[in-house]
Amino acid sequence: MIRFKNVSKRYGKTVALDHVNLTIPAHSIFVIVGPSGSGKTTMLKMINRLIEPTGGKVIINHKSIGDYPLRQLRLKMSYVLQSIALFPNLTIEQNVGVQLRAEKKPKKDRIKIAQKLLAKVGMDPDKYGSRYPDELSGGEQQRIGIIRALAVNPRIILMDEPFSALDPIIRRKLQNLVLKLHHELNNTIVFITHDMHEALKMGQQIAVLYHGRIQQIGSGQEILQHPRNQIVRKLFKPNDQQHVYDLIQQGLATPVNESTDEALISPNASLATLASRLQKSPVKVKYQHRFWRITVKDLLRFISKGLGSHA
Repeated sequence: MIRFKNVSKRYGKTVALDHVNLTIPAHSIFVIVGPSGSGKTTMLKMINRLIEPTGGKVIINHKSIGDYPLRQLRLKMSYVLQSIALFPNLTIEQNVGVQLRAEKKPKKDRIKIAQKLLAKVGMDPDKYGSRYPDELSGGEQQRIGIIRALAVNPRIILMDEPFSALDPIIRRKLQNLVLKLHHELNNTIVFITHDMHEALKMGQQIAVLYHGRIQQIGSGQEILQHPRNQIVRKLFKPNDQQHVYDLIQQGLATPVNESTDEALISPNASLATLASRLQKSPVKVKYQHRFWRITVKDLLRFISKGLGSHA
């Protein structure tokens, strides 16, 4: 468990974080989302003490991080950046094993772990292990960045907008890969993004950060259904240019009988109107001679695919 207790960070008169309080459950994917300059990366870097708070405490497993020896603290964590920072003079196998080498793991163990992780993400160790970073695509390099972070079996993985420079198709594949690996390995992942689609897809819990202040913490469904204030409502506002029928065409609504008692909404209604109506209860739509039931979860799935809200 990671806890921010009344944490602030100031640079002169500039407030980067303002009395932040939150708890990140162990073994969860916790997303911190907000626009550029909101303090997301500052929060992330406080967890491994790259940045020290001006006030308050960051606590891991009931112990202030300042009470851990720095090397011990960081050996329990891994960091995945947008700029992957693979070593160009090392093979892929060697890049994956960099932290293992720092822990003085025997070479044969490093090779074995690297080969296992390459196979886990669909990269043939015999094909990729001896290659160098400049022989890989951007998506392949980011896969290496991810498994390099996993090599030491860290308790905590910090991910700072890891996919924001990638094209949408590769990005979705890597998002799915992280979700799959988390399901298998059960690490705690703290994931930073400015993309609301990505936050809704990745986060079991989401903290919305704006100008250094926490605006709301909750599941994607809670935030869509009950935005705490106008800032959250605007950030997660569905796309006015898309309509209820777009969601149905994606196969995300459930066919129902005409006699069910949900309130009726037009298939031509905007997604913003749909979101407003869903705050009260599920709705029913007549579209192409059939009736369909739509819930908040359906809208959440639509938006998390990157189809239905502003980036």
